[in-house]
Amino acid sequence: MFIKLVRQFALPGAAGLLLMFAVLSSLTPEQGRAAPLIAPPQSPFAGAVSGVGVVEPQSEMISVATEIPGVVRDVLVAPGDKVEKGAALFALDSRAMRAALAEAQAA
Repeated sequence: MFIKLVRQFALPGAAGLLLMFAVLSSLTPEQGRAAPLIAPPQSPFAGAVSGVGVVEPQSEMISVATEIPGVVRDVLVAPGDKVEKGAALFALDSRAMRAALAEAQAA
């Protein structure tokens, strides 16, 4: 009995209310767009092309790694430089290693 009443009145009533909500929501004017918190970046050049993506080298991807972890202190090459195999590309911060060496020597 109760299920029959729900099928006859409640479900069509709920569907009608949802339909009215959808129609009213689409007819009301949209709210204005909020202003951005910061200004979008501007190019210093007269014409510019921008995009999002990954820059890949002409030849192949080359992995660069060190045997010990550390913070890069200085970059020894500039973009576009030709480097030989085994040449230093960057210098790591050696303060932690010097402190460990001094501690070992003191012991």
